[in-house]
Amino acid sequence: MAGFTGGTGINLTPPPATIIGKEALQKCKERIEIIANALELEGFSRIDAFVNVDSGEVLVIEVNTVPGMTPSTVLIHQALAELPPLYPQQFFRMLLDLGSQRYK
Repeated sequence: MAGFTGGTGINLTPPPATIIGKEALQKCKERIEIIANALELEGFSRIDAFVNVDSGEVLVIEVNTVPGMTPSTVLIHQALAELPPLYPQQFFRMLLDLGSQRYK
C-alpha cells in the first residue's frame, strides 16, 4: 500500500458494542488472559490477535513482551477504560509496585 506506515492503524479501546457484543468481548478477554498466564507474562505486554466479533474466538498472531510506547499504543486507553479508570501515573506506579514486591 502506498503511503502506509506501520503502527498507524486506528484502535478502538474498548471496542464499541456496535462492533462486538458484551459476551463475545468477555470471552475474548478470558481467552487472552489464559494465553498471557500460559506464557507467564507479567507486568504488561501486548498480544496482537484477530477476534471473531460474534464468538469471541481469538487467533493470536504476535506477543510483544516489551511493547513500544508510541502514539498508536493503546495501553493507556485500555487502562483508562478499566473500572475505576487507571490514569497513566497510577498505572505505571502500580507496575513499579508490583515489580518491587516480586523481588522483596
